[in-house]
Amino acid sequence: MLLKTSLLNNMPVMSLQVGSEIATTSRCLVSPTNLKIIGFELTGKNLVTRPSFLRTEDIRELSNIGFIIDSDEECVGIDDVLLIKEIYELDFSLDGMQVLDKSGQKLGKIYDTVFATETFTIEQLCIKRPFLKSFSDAELLIHRNQIIEINRDSVIVRNQTESSDINKSHTVLQNPFRSRRQNSPQTGTINPSMK
Repeated sequence: MLLKTSLLNNMPVMSLQVGSEIATTSRCLVSPTNLKIIGFELTGKNLVTRPSFLRTEDIRELSNIGFIIDSDEECVGIDDVLLIKEIYELDFSLDGMQVLDKSGQKLGKIYDTVFATETFTIEQLCIKRPFLKSFSDAELLIHRNQIIEINRDSVIVRNQTESSDINKSHTVLQNPFRSRRQNSPQTGTINPSMK
């Protein structure tokens, strides 16, 4: 299932051991190399370490009441997981980044992203168009396959006029239910012995 990442802000984190809320999410930690949500920074008065984080691997379920985890032991400190420390210190966020096409033309700014709930991988970028371009399209959705490069200031995507390799088909498909002329039965003549 696909959901907007903004829905994960201030998401309650529920512990099965305690049976209640132990924290809330304050922001997503996104890896710029593969656009995968690796964890969440947490806030809450019951947290032992500050800052505290929740890895996506430790989430048992995403439900309508929030993230469900086994216990508060799933909440880790910044020095407990090296990848979390690296991403946290990068201070990388897609929100507000400029989106440019390959030729350098500005397409807009990212205001949200869409992720797959099974893998926590960001699948689409939600782009707010500049004022003059917003008359034709108020927003754009850009799939992750269109992304060429992500740098500190911007995301560079393929031009909209370029054809995608996904849409190209190099094989010619034939309808198996349509028979060829030479294999089709003869029509128009009746065999007298069949009467």
